[in-house]
Amino acid sequence: MVLGGHVELTFKEERLLRALYKAIKMGHRNPVAAAADELRIARHTVYTTLYRIRRRYMDALHFGEEYRKWRKKLGDRYL
Repeated sequence: MVLGGHVELTFKEERLLRALYKAIKMGHRNPVAAAADELRIARHTVYTTLYRIRRRYMDALHFGEEYRKWRKKLGDRYL
């Protein structure tokens, strides 16, 4: 799965997101705990993985902004 054209998710990350979505949709009080239980991983692992996905996505957005800024300065000829 690709987010925004720059960020790819691993199979495990996508599986975690699907489990989290399922837990939210089912109305669990603590969807992170429900997803962790379903995948048999620690809750902390869920939070760490979500942080890494967000960080990678934000880095990709920042790269895109910087790229567009330099492309505007240098023109289409070089970038």
